[in-house]
Amino acid sequence: MSLVQVDNLSVAFRGRRVVDGVSFTLDRGETLALVGESGSGKSLTALSLLQLLPPGAVNTGRVVLDGQPVIGAPEHLLRRLRGGTAGMVFQEPMTSLNPLTRIGKQVAEAITLHQSLPPEALRARVVELLDEVGFSDAALRLDAFPHQLSGGQRQRVMIAMALANDPALLVADEPTTALDVTIQAQILKLLAAEKAARGLALLLISHDLSIVRRYADRICVMKGGHIVESGTVTEVFETPAHPYTRELLGAEPHGAPLPLKPGAPMLIEAQDVRVHFPIRRGVLRRTVAHVRAVDGVSLSVHSGETVGLVGESGSGKSTMGYALLRLLAAEGCIRFDGKDLSTIDARPLRRLRGDMQIVFQDPFGSLSPRLSVREIVAEGLSVHEPDLSAADRAARVAEALDEVGLSADIADRYPHEFSGGQRQRIAIARAIVLKPRFVVLDEPTSALDMSVQAQIVELLRRLQRDHDLGYLFISHDLRVVRALAHRVVVLRHGRVVEEGPASAVFAHPQHDYTKALMAAAFSLEADESGVLTN
Repeated sequence: MSLVQVDNLSVAFRGRRVVDGVSFTLDRGETLALVGESGSGKSLTALSLLQLLPPGAVNTGRVVLDGQPVIGAPEHLLRRLRGGTAGMVFQEPMTSLNPLTRIGKQVAEAITLHQSLPPEALRARVVELLDEVGFSDAALRLDAFPHQLSGGQRQRVMIAMALANDPALLVADEPTTALDVTIQAQILKLLAAEKAARGLALLLISHDLSIVRRYADRICVMKGGHIVESGTVTEVFETPAHPYTRELLGAEPHGAPLPLKPGAPMLIEAQDVRVHFPIRRGVLRRTVAHVRAVDGVSLSVHSGETVGLVGESGSGKSTMGYALLRLLAAEGCIRFDGKDLSTIDARPLRRLRGDMQIVFQDPFGSLSPRLSVREIVAEGLSVHEPDLSAADRAARVAEALDEVGLSADIADRYPHEFSGGQRQRIAIARAIVLKPRFVVLDEPTSALDMSVQAQIVELLRRLQRDHDLGYLFISHDLRVVRALAHRVVVLRHGRVVEEGPASAVFAHPQHDYTKALMAAAFSLEADESGVLTN
């Protein structure tokens, strides 16, 4: 008997079916991938397996997990299945991890809910799990809070928690979304090794078809809540039968960056920027060392230019972006429009913030769930242009929503009512409503499926053309960087290891680390050290 049996599964909200008539099976030792655009019903289907659906959802059909019917099961049985029989890695780790609890305690809690271990054995198991998922300094990270980790590191914590009790099934909802290409490969190899060693069944939800092709055994393609095509990887990729499947396979960010205008003025220039975080130990919390997150980085961005900042999770990319905007204290010289941001007072700095905006990696975490779209987009106007009339403010909000491809009719709805791609458009609207000149884009496409990634790339390119925007584009996805960036800066351990025109860096990478990134991103061969080989 299959480990997972799903027959005629449906999910409805207020009588409207968003998943309709879905059926599939999943055996031990097998990987089944659910693919499709945002809003296709992939995640709701996965959540149904453990009855983790949001309030108001109505499940019908039949779901059997390891011989146990799930729909309508008593709570004590569901608690045993969740984290015991099946582990789950959610898409957005920052909203899944408790921001007030250290990660060591959170991983330990996942263990103690299902088994009893003495304190020393429990600590050793937590360190072992964090080490398995790629923390080189696992023992030193037990006391870290989620906000002190990079997006990729947070996702690794989630994977450690999901594997904590040796489950028979792992449901992985975009498990590598926040990870750079080299860490993606490590995590996926880890999951493949766990599956082989323990007969683990893996339900993989992903928008990255290159990952699906490499690691899945079978595929179900979803659109509008239905499975429109299913089959083996070979069948679906080589002879796709449904037009939607063919559309997905052809969807990838493409094109080239817009031509730079001659003599474009310098927007922002950073020289020898350093951001060091103290590591404190002991009762008195004395500083015993520093994490050199950014260690002497210099870069510049001109009007109308996109500079791609790439590197592994934890390399300092996001920290550098925050430092440029004075969202983090930093040493070194940062000049915006000729003004030294390191010496400027708070009041003139606030006036400049309207010209410098940021789009964060996780739109669900960065958009307040308590505010409507109208309030979210208009919030910056209230701070930077308080003299606007209510009518003018409403017009600016409608204009910003229209620019990012959203109707003004959605202004009174809330973030949870939208797909990931729509939420990211709202986040971009919040940034551009102030008509900035420089925007830090911190992994703006990492949580999106391939077709929506291509749409966001086109949107960013159009906004840059219309407003002569300068972008610092932070990303681990080199395919997206190649489509947008004029120049590329490669970071490793907080330092620049290579930089230059994007065409030159992509065609002829010089540093071994850059070569390894290219190998992982474009499916070339790399040896065990991560260095590109022929």
